[in-house]
Amino acid sequence: MNLASRLESAAEPGKILITHETWSLVKDAVVAEKMPPLTVKGFDQPLQAYELLGLRESVSNKTIRRKIDGMNITIELARGNREQTIQVLKELIDEIDVERIAT
Repeated sequence: MNLASRLESAAEPGKILITHETWSLVKDAVVAEKMPPLTVKGFDQPLQAYELLGLRESVSNKTIRRKIDGMNITIELARGNREQTIQVLKELIDEIDVERIAT
């Protein structure tokens, strides 16, 4: 119970963290991203945690994920929307350029 509380406190709002032990039991059913080890009160060693991203069956086979400081990008590509995806990405690039110039 204490460990669950610690993981909940360490997770960003709306995110779910699980331990390596839990991940090893559910890894075939979920998509998860390995996180940096967490130092947790009450535990001698840092814990390996994983952020749950979704169920394997609900996550597209064509998913692009990038995580950099200050930005998380997830693009789920569906059939037939390639041109629309490219257009939205171009619009986002334009918005980023406008923000960069304004600051």
